[in-house]
Amino acid sequence: MNINRIIESDKASSPEILKENIVSALNNLTEVWSFLYPSEQQKVSKMLLDEVSLADNGINVKMNLEGFDRVLREIAR
Repeated sequence: MNINRIIESDKASSPEILKENIVSALNNLTEVWSFLYPSEQQKVSKMLLDEVSLADNGINVKMNLEGFDRVLREIAR
């Protein structure tokens, strides 16, 4: 995940969204995650993740930056 890429794209489309807003939004997501129904957790996970695969030394996670951007915008409100 490249948070700087998300921040730069957000600045271009919405200058009011700053790094502090993104960090705050992620903290909010962490706080509410356990209160979400499993179906809502699944929906958010599908929005955020493109692919998760096993590797010899761990796992590889490919983030969906567009979905990540949408989730951040929603929880930053």
